[in-house]
Amino acid sequence: MKQLKSYFTTVILVIISTMVLGQDVEPNIKLEKSIYNAHIGLFFISISNESRLIGQMSLKSELIFFPHFNSFGILPALSLEPRYYYSRKRRAVRNKDIRNNAGSYFALKTTYFQGDWLFNKDMTSPEGVVFTPLYGYKMNFTSQSKFSCESMVGINLQLPDSEEIIKNKLYYTITISYQL
Repeated sequence: MKQLKSYFTTVILVIISTMVLGQDVEPNIKLEKSIYNAHIGLFFISISNESRLIGQMSLKSELIFFPHFNSFGILPALSLEPRYYYSRKRRAVRNKDIRNNAGSYFALKTTYFQGDWLFNKDMTSPEGVVFTPLYGYKMNFTSQSKFSCESMVGINLQLPDSEEIIKNKLYYTITISYQL
């Protein structure tokens, strides 16, 4: 009788464990609802907000400050960047880190340059809009850190009748971000 009781208990435990471990769980691949970041790039500093739109799309709005190294001046710019994260489900299935919207994306960065420099009224720059289709990759340093690294590459495009704002047509940047 004692052996039958232990056998029955073992069979019940095996069935329950099979039912619990045999379920396929869909990974949570939603983008973060809203992320505020401070960035330090190669030639700029910025503050941004990335908000989830629908599905795997987000909108990054950014206030960028470009310092002038020869004289004391800062060129402000505003940027809107819709992003499409195309590999989140694959990354989640492979147990890669997807928090803070880490992963690969395509984006169309639209930047408005005002033309007036802060702290130095003698300097002027052409004002206008620059469009930059780009590919980017964002990764977190560690699972506990609020720091992340982002690398982007693209091509700067301007309207044909506008003044030349950007001399270099190739766009490449590496940024270090801190989540606020």
